[in-house]
Amino acid sequence: PSRGLGDVYKRQVDKIRHIREEKHITRERLATMTGIPIQTLADWEQHRHSPVRVNDLQNIAIALDCYLDDFVVDGKHI
Repeated sequence: PSRGLGDVYKRQVDKIRHIREEKHITRERLATMTGIPIQTLADWEQHRHSPVRVNDLQNIAIALDCYLDDFVVDGKHI
């Protein structure tokens, strides 16, 4: 079955959260490391909004010591 873009975004954000939790980094710490407001991170993780700025995603990847490609789902980037 075809998945909507919204589902892809949700699963990508879920991957980001999984990597964050796997590395024992809190939302508060990630906010400090990236300059992204904690409320924005919480909104993404709770699927209220999707990340739209590539710069934010790059900063998250750097903070989590991973690659943007680690956020890929079904061959689609955020």
